[in-house]
Amino acid sequence: MNIAEVLQVADRLVCEKTGKHLDDLQQVVIQGVWQGKSYSQIGEKCHRSESRVRDVGYRLWQILSEQLGEDVNKNNFRSTIERLFINSSFINLFNHKNHHHIFNFCSPISEQPQ
Repeated sequence: MNIAEVLQVADRLVCEKTGKHLDDLQQVVIQGVWQGKSYSQIGEKCHRSESRVRDVGYRLWQILSEQLGEDVNKNNFRSTIERLFINSSFINLFNHKNHHHIFNFCSPISEQPQ
């Protein structure tokens, strides 16, 4: 899973909840957290204060937690997103017909013992 896919997933989840796409700072926060950076390091990169980056991150984690139905935070963001993709054959995050996110979790097909 690459960062473009992560940003796409996050954008769809945030847009579904707020009606707005990720802004530049939200994207930078997600990229930085995905890369294991601290809020301080992320702030330096985008010329924002650590407290501003922390606030943006906190709001993102709240939205993602609500959308995914589980606690999402800076420390588990990457593992949560990776688990969602690894444990499912596919995820259709956005149904364009009725504008609701739908998760299709399919178990991998296991071979039958012979």
